[in-house]
Amino acid sequence: VAVDCLCLVLCIAARYEGHMRDHDKVLGNSLQHVQQQIESDEPKLLYNLTSDLAHIICLNMPSFQLIHFVEGLLDALVDCESSSSSGSSLILNVTLKNKGGELQSHVAHILGRLLKQLDAIKCPRTRSYALRGVLNLA
Repeated sequence: VAVDCLCLVLCIAARYEGHMRDHDKVLGNSLQHVQQQIESDEPKLLYNLTSDLAHIICLNMPSFQLIHFVEGLLDALVDCESSSSSGSSLILNVTLKNKGGELQSHVAHILGRLLKQLDAIKCPRTRSYALRGVLNLA
């Protein structure tokens, strides 16, 4: 259900950006493999699916929504569920790598929030990924 919702949100955003209906099919096809394998419990597969999902989001996220998306990811770093917080930190890192140029006017703000969140992060994997985020901002 979550992947379907993501597809719908990105399709709506694409329409506002002026993309044609064919873009919806391309987006749906790119999310199809994630949808088929998301039920897995295998950590490596989930890591790869999360990374793929992050790349798809980065390709389709309108620039004006990026900072809001990053803010949500920063908030999710302190989620009590370790798989959620580590997944959010992975998506944050992919976003910072792929869209860092578009976020350059927000680097000081993002870095400040990220450093503040580091104190509250409980999961070691999330903390490690968050530290990589600091390096990605450098």
